[in-house]
Amino acid sequence: MPKIKTNDIMTYYEIHGQGNPFIFIHGGFVTSTMWQSQIEYFSRFFKVITYDIRGHGKIGISPLRKYSVELFADDLKKLLE
Repeated sequence: MPKIKTNDIMTYYEIHGQGNPFIFIHGGFVTSTMWQSQIEYFSRFFKVITYDIRGHGKIGISPLRKYSVELFADDLKKLLE
């Protein structure tokens, strides 16, 4: 189960395939597993990256009590770095 530190949390992610990155970002109240049926197809052409956003899935609750789009975007930026 790969995880990497992004800001103040450990972020769960998966990488499949090779090539240019193709990032699947799930919505609220779901997890990165919602993309399972798309991974096989798209990983033939791209490096597919799926991850659980803060407060979801294998990350769980973070110490911050207020989430924002900017915070989610910053977490993704750290993941990609």
